[in-house]
Amino acid sequence: DPLTKLLNWRGLLEGIVSLDFADAPLHAPHIVYLSLDGVRGEDELHLVTGVLKTSFFERETDVVARVGEYEFLIFLSDTRKVDALTYGTALCDNIRNACSSESRITLKIAIAEVVIPKNIAMDAIDTFCKEFLKEARTTSRELR
Repeated sequence: DPLTKLLNWRGLLEGIVSLDFADAPLHAPHIVYLSLDGVRGEDELHLVTGVLKTSFFERETDVVARVGEYEFLIFLSDTRKVDALTYGTALCDNIRNACSSESRITLKIAIAEVVIPKNIAMDAIDTFCKEFLKEARTTSRELR
């Protein structure tokens, strides 16, 4: 994505496909949906993407992408459910802490476990991500 320097939809899919699922990971992957409302301008968007970049690029197997104007998907490989929830909560806290007190950004988040068979095709990941995104848009929890 040229504006945020994060991956776009295709980059998300390629990033997931490039991960090696041949050896069963200790824990299942999880996917995190993050939606922002009330973003005022590119400066606030850049602030949020800066938090995303510093929060999720610690592990080479995490894939972060901007998939809508103010929507992001984060793929966390080999992650326990409790850790995925902790990542999501910490991410929201970090975004809130980074924003000014005048900011009106509200966050919506959804987290799901992912089952990925060995040698999965990109179109199967595309279908899964689209279905998750559609469901997450309607079931995500709003955090203020």
